[in-house]
Amino acid sequence: MIYSVIYSVLFFPLGVRAFKRDIAIKSSLLEFPRDLCTMDPIRALVAITAITTIATIAAIAAIAAIAAIAAIATIAAIAIIAIVYIRRVFLLPNLLNLLIS
Repeated sequence: MIYSVIYSVLFFPLGVRAFKRDIAIKSSLLEFPRDLCTMDPIRALVAITAITTIATIAAIAAIAAIAAIAAIATIAAIAIIAIVYIRRVFLLPNLLNLLIS
């Protein structure tokens, strides 16, 4: 049951049409594993490999997106710290000198 839901969730939204003649994709979530069990073993292996590859690529893309967001946030934090440091080091002494003189 869990595998059928996983396969269906991964398989249907991607719209993979190459396997339509080999795998009878039905509207039910439970049809794909049943067809997978009745098809030729080589074609079943190809289908499982394709689904696993697509899931792996999607996971890598998600990890890369999270890493990119973290990198942007890190750069922004460093920029904010640099701006605050520059203002404290360079602007405050100048303001104090202006106030004193």
